[in-house]
Amino acid sequence: MNQKIIAAAVLGALVAFFVGHYVGSGRSAATPPPPPSESPRQTQVIASLRQENERLQAEVANVNTDLARLTEVNNALTAQRAASVPPTPAVARQGPTLGLARWEVQQAALNNLRQIHAARGQFKLENGRIAGSVSELVGRREYIKTMRTVDGEDYSGLSTDPDQPMTVTTPDGIAVTFDPTGATTTRPEKPPEVVHVEELTAKLRDSVNQAMNAYQAANPGKRPPNEQALIPYFATPQQGADFTELLEARKAAGT
Repeated sequence: MNQKIIAAAVLGALVAFFVGHYVGSGRSAATPPPPPSESPRQTQVIASLRQENERLQAEVANVNTDLARLTEVNNALTAQRAASVPPTPAVARQGPTLGLARWEVQQAALNNLRQIHAARGQFKLENGRIAGSVSELVGRREYIKTMRTVDGEDYSGLSTDPDQPMTVTTPDGIAVTFDPTGATTTRPEKPPEVVHVEELTAKLRDSVNQAMNAYQAANPGKRPPNEQALIPYFATPQQGADFTELLEARKAAGT
């Protein structure tokens, strides 16, 4: 009887031992090992990196806020500028030009008409048709890059037919005509003083060029400090005297 009791107790102890060993092994396999403990130095570095990361995130947020604000201001300024600046017409208009004599206004307007005539002829030659308007001839990529009025005259309604004359009138009533045939083309009403200056300039053009060459030959790399310095370099005394007369005529004509 005692042997049976002892055997049963031993058997129970063995069963309990093996069961406990099995359960303990299962728990050990399911539970990961605890992380290794950090050293004080590692803890300090990690804390420092976290603080730096937070600081950088705050700076990025501030920069994004400033960028959004600047974008709003720039958009507002762009819209305001676009609303305040009117579109530039192909033929820019100015107010009456102060300080120009009647003949100067005529001459400048006539030059504009000649430009338009050349452009409308070139347009017809290249496109096989007449331009629809003067605005089609003027522009950054067109035949006339830019053209400004002299005294507020309007060129927009002129004929674009190269065979037709053109007449433009300033607000002050100065009418200027360009005729392809030359029959009715306006002749600027130049005063006698201006006509005299133009005649002398045409007469002395060659001799002035020769005097300039002689001066530069005697003074390499230099230009005359004034027009009077050219007088000794004319080929003949008469040419020098004519040049002196030209200088005086310019003063008298205010040119």
